[in-house]
Amino acid sequence: MLRAGEFLGQPVRSQEQDGLTLTLYEYAASCSLPLHGHENAYLSFPLTGEYEERTASSARTCAAGRALFHPSGETHRDTFSRAGAMIFSIEIGGPWLERMRDVGFATGDRRELPPAVFAHARRELGRFLRNERPDGVDVIAALHPLSISLPPPWLERVRQALHDSSVLPPLATLARTAGVHEVHLARTFRAVHRCTIGDYFRTIRLARAVALLRDARRPLAEVALACGFSDQSHLCREVKRATGATPAQLRRR
Repeated sequence: MLRAGEFLGQPVRSQEQDGLTLTLYEYAASCSLPLHGHENAYLSFPLTGEYEERTASSARTCAAGRALFHPSGETHRDTFSRAGAMIFSIEIGGPWLERMRDVGFATGDRRELPPAVFAHARRELGRFLRNERPDGVDVIAALHPLSISLPPPWLERVRQALHDSSVLPPLATLARTAGVHEVHLARTFRAVHRCTIGDYFRTIRLARAVALLRDARRPLAEVALACGFSDQSHLCREVKRATGATPAQLRRR
């Protein structure tokens, strides 16, 4: 059973806050994890890649952009795709589980959560990468049943298109994918994800870049091209603006 702060991936960064443990983990391409469990319940937010998770009774594919709740003591096996994955997790201490139960959240079952929860986590992840103090409590608050609403099915097609693209698709292209007007798309996306389409895409692109930068042998120009930046300078500016560190400094860490 893994204790608080322990995962089977490679930790990129970790921080404890008010009974919550926030960690960014990277998982290697095509790796398989043995059967294991976690002492604490936790929220899991895949940022890049995908993986299959098997429990004693089910198997599910977990893809980037999802929000998942895992109960304390749950055991599972994970198999990652050829792209590997980067996952942001928030482990939840006992007192927080009690508060979640008080507002009607069932903490004994694994479940997928609505996009609104991922939207809160995406914002706090940005603070986390910039070495600011993230507000994990804000993410927990988003679990309140009154804050949860189901988005229209076409919005998932748009979200998936953003994760599958190396450059930000034109709004008109995304609107055709959704089958709705551009203005309606932009408004609905912002209402559900709490950010613009461009902001969402830039966060995912940055997460991809941070993951690739961990390979010191990979040229910066190659990372820039793979992640959809216009050139190496653009990559360096955006990484510096978001994290407060240059790519070289991130690699030294």
